[in-house]
Order: sequence, then C-alpha cells, then structure tokens
Amino acid sequence: MAVELRHVVGADRATLYYYCSTSEMWNSREVDYSPPDDRPVRPWGGNGVISYNRSLWWIDLTQGLVRCDPFVENPRLVHVPLPPCCELATSAAPEVTKCRCIQVSRGKIRFVQLEGDTNSTVIKSWTLQAGQQPGIIRWKPGFEIPILQVWAYEILGVAN
Repeated sequence: MAVELRHVVGADRATLYYYCSTSEMWNSREVDYSPPDDRPVRPWGGNGVISYNRSLWWIDLTQGLVRCDPFVENPRLVHVPLPPCCELATSAAPEVTKCRCIQVSRGKIRFVQLEGDTNSTVIKSWTLQAGQQPGIIRWKPGFEIPILQVWAYEILGVAN
C-alpha cells in the first residue's frame, strides 16, 4: 500500500490517498485532524514518512510528527510536537535535513539533532515514548555527546 497525506492549513480534516495493490486502484479517505491549539498552524513540511506500530508517521523536522492508523474504521491524525525548544521557523526548512533526523532505530522512534558550530557540535537524541495515560506521547532525552568525542573514537578505531 502506498499512502499520501494532503492537508489544507486551517482545515480540521485531511485526505489520505492510498493505492491498494490488490485492486490496483487509488482511493481516498477523509480523516479528522485537530492540531494543538497552543501552536500556530502552518504548512506541513514533507521530510518523510515512517511505518511504526501499525501507524504511519509523517515527519516535519521543524514541527514534529503526525500519526495515523490508516487501517481503523475512522482514522484520525494526531500531532506529536518535537521535544521542547526544538521547533524551528519554517525558514529553516531547506537546511534542516543537514542537522536533524527522525527514524526507527532498535524498535523505537528516535529524533537526532546536531547543535552548535563546527568546533563545538553536540549530537543530541530523544526517544518517543508512550506516557502513563493512554494517548499521551512524550520525548525522553537520550544521549548528548560532543562530535569531537565521536571522531576521537573513530581515530582510535574504537567501535561503540
């Protein structure tokens, strides 16, 4: 199955277009979308999509993720913001893929970011985790390591 998400800024609905290989046809489906009230609504940047835990997760490296289970009867889009202080202005979008990544690693969704200038770059990571209450998702901080330390390991031939 191939799926595309289309959303108009300000609308409370979006459309999932999907191709089913068994029927060899494109279909569409309207889905609910309620963005968080405390954030300005802006166009969604398409930095990729991942499949994880029976859901599709659309990535915008300046804003966060939008999750949807396209297999349920009434699919709904759920916005998952980036960790605190990690959202960027849309003007940063063209360069953001050089310093950020969201992917599945070791069975979890992880966000990795490079911060700082060339001589003081730090690699930071967060892991997406379900909260104690159903439907609550949060980012758990992971490692924070200077890139010079990573390069030192490479120079010494240490694999870690």
